[in-house]
Amino acid sequence: MQNLRAGVVAVCAVAFTAVPGWAGNGLNLIGFGIESNLLAGADVAMARDTGALNTNPAGLSRIERNALDFHFGFGYPLGMHHRDQVSGDVKADNPIIPLANFALARRLTDSRLTLGFGTFAQGGAGNRYMHVNNVFGTRDELSSAFRIAKLVPGLAYQVSERSFLGVALPVSVADFRQKLFPQTSVFNPGNPAQSFFGTKLTKALGVSAGLRLGAQYRVNDAVTLGLSYAPKNKLDLENGELRVNMSALGLGEVKYGDATVKGLALAQEVGLGIAWRASENLQLSTKLAWLDWSSALKSNTVTAIKPDNPAAPPSVVNTISLDWRDQYVVALGASYRWDKRTALWGGYNYGRNPIPERTSNPLLGTFGEHHVVLGVTRSLGDHWQFATALEYDVKASMPSNNPELPFGPGAHETGELLAFHFGLSRRW
Repeated sequence: MQNLRAGVVAVCAVAFTAVPGWAGNGLNLIGFGIESNLLAGADVAMARDTGALNTNPAGLSRIERNALDFHFGFGYPLGMHHRDQVSGDVKADNPIIPLANFALARRLTDSRLTLGFGTFAQGGAGNRYMHVNNVFGTRDELSSAFRIAKLVPGLAYQVSERSFLGVALPVSVADFRQKLFPQTSVFNPGNPAQSFFGTKLTKALGVSAGLRLGAQYRVNDAVTLGLSYAPKNKLDLENGELRVNMSALGLGEVKYGDATVKGLALAQEVGLGIAWRASENLQLSTKLAWLDWSSALKSNTVTAIKPDNPAAPPSVVNTISLDWRDQYVVALGASYRWDKRTALWGGYNYGRNPIPERTSNPLLGTFGEHHVVLGVTRSLGDHWQFATALEYDVKASMPSNNPELPFGPGAHETGELLAFHFGLSRRW
């Protein structure tokens, strides 16, 4: 099992360069692959490149022969802020956020079957605040990084001239690390419940298998309908290391060698879409998706055992409430062929922030609800195509009234991000 996990992580490495702080629809990015991002996620009925593996695998059937797609991107946080009456206004020290996707597909000769394989940066969450004044009178680090990548084999079958079916079997790889005021240690003998021992969690890793089903139906030469479905995918993490600052008890820093993280998952998802060729040069698409975050993210529990100090408690268990809400996503996209080699693209994506105020957390920040994308593709000869796009995640803010976290009154979270996408494709 350890060798299997190591192999999966190695294959996913190209996608796993993505770091948290850049998500759009809950833990998910708004798009996967080149055209999906150019359309701001309005991809269910329009899926027709290798990104279909992670959006609607039925779209693989629209690849005529062989396809190879590279998608690179980086996000620049314009402003991630936490504010409360103790810490004041603190800006996150988030780095530039990279991501990379790679996928290929082949239509079998004289067959209705298309096979595909790809790696995708799925998303994640997290922020890093290096110097935060807290209610315990110290100035300490607050950071979190939850990353999700996927290794996705899949296939599609052309049932008829107008009907296409597809299935993908994604393997999700997730890791989690967190620092919660690790240099702070406070023991309150009069009220032990008010004590606090800073923590540092590293190395927690999880591998899990999932499923994605898809269908497309061409009503006529102008209209295509799309449907995709993915069940809930648990992301339980194991083999982590938790360090707890028990200096206030005279124990120093205690290392727990076996830490697990339970309660994290990707939501069950249903997507419906329509693509309409309005004219010879103009194509429009839309997507409506439901993400069942309320069932996927209820609470998060970190459990650690095997302390390196026999005087320390034999186990540490910490549970925080999540209670995320279901999310409905609406995406609108368009492509316009400017000339024989150039096409203009654009899209808009809306998804309500699934985090309620009572469980909001500066480690997650606030997920932007409005996303706008503008891009262009350019053919480079008969086989290659280059793409580039600009994505803007509109500034969003929300109060943070979470009684389970050690922050002062008047807490508030703000986030804004600018992202750049680049794609290179080959068809032959």
